[in-house]
Amino acid sequence: VFLYVTALQIIGGEFSLWSLAALLVVAALSYFSSRTGDVAAVVTFLFMLVLAIRHGVFEYRGGSEQILWRVVARPFALLMVVIDRLWARKFLLYIIGILALVFIAADFARFAAKADWSAFFKKREKRRFSSMTSFLVSIFLCFLLFPGWVPYLALAFSAVGDLFSKIFGLRYGRTAIWKSRTLEGSMGFLCGGIMAGYILHTVIPIPLVYVFGGSVIAALIEVFSEGLDDNFTVALVSGGVITAVQFFIHG
Repeated sequence: VFLYVTALQIIGGEFSLWSLAALLVVAALSYFSSRTGDVAAVVTFLFMLVLAIRHGVFEYRGGSEQILWRVVARPFALLMVVIDRLWARKFLLYIIGILALVFIAADFARFAAKADWSAFFKKREKRRFSSMTSFLVSIFLCFLLFPGWVPYLALAFSAVGDLFSKIFGLRYGRTAIWKSRTLEGSMGFLCGGIMAGYILHTVIPIPLVYVFGGSVIAALIEVFSEGLDDNFTVALVSGGVITAVQFFIHG
């Protein structure tokens, strides 16, 4: 993730030579002081994040309509993993179900009323269910249908992968690969999915083959979900594929 983001920032001209020099120094010092690649990667990524914010890397371009609080809130969905680990899955399903019902009710209220909902919903969602509703319903079904840690990966791919795809696709997307999808955005999705999956792997016994393989599958689903709502398809399809692979391999 660090290498990919840095490469895009160099290509886009966001980083000066001094910023790059400071980044390399932080990377070297954090590695030699910790002797651990994971610690060095985290420290360097955080430092790079500060530089990126300073240089406006996360400012959207191209006039794409985005609601900032919805973009920022997406990674906090990973707290569902914590809730599921600390309490019973049934309790988590109640929470997700209630949230989904709230957004569904808000959608129907929005369809019926003429009030201004622009702070919460996009213009293209005027006569359709919002992406937040699709996301919550999809994650609810994932935790309901898929066993063990499979919903964790499905959630990570949909939440973090989609976030990275939006940021880098809108900011750096130049190489079209399928309709409005770009290579840069899809690579961002893949990097975000792998990063989130690897973090889960460090605390939960999730085989890395499912982290990397699942990230690739989720990125492909996101590319070919044009015309569909990838907030609904990515988690469900990737979780379903992982569950099917587990079934045929382990029985």
